[in-house]
Amino acid sequence: MWEKDVLTALTAKNKVAFINGTITKPDMATGARPVEVNAWVIVNSMVTSWILNVIDPNLHASIAYADSAQSMWENIKKRYAILNVPKVHQLKSVIVSCKQVTLSVVEFFSKLMGLWNKLDN
Repeated sequence: MWEKDVLTALTAKNKVAFINGTITKPDMATGARPVEVNAWVIVNSMVTSWILNVIDPNLHASIAYADSAQSMWENIKKRYAILNVPKVHQLKSVIVSCKQVTLSVVEFFSKLMGLWNKLDN
């Protein structure tokens, strides 16, 4: 869920390219101007700040010194985007045992869709 939230926020700001590697730091040795490098540093710092603001503060020390938003993102994904088999089993069990009981059709459908979306993520 955290990955989807971050990607949605970065997509809204047109900044996903800073974490997926599409936009890399310009290199002055290959002809980039200082203004381009500075612009990249500013936006990269902004994206890094956004990522730090949405993760648990206890994790800050382990990723705060990444040299780019992309390396920070890859570090987080490598450590925390692991399939949680017990959680998948639990969600499937909840879906199977889900009953409408006193819920309206809309509420029941929304509950099921929420569970299915969690399972898909």
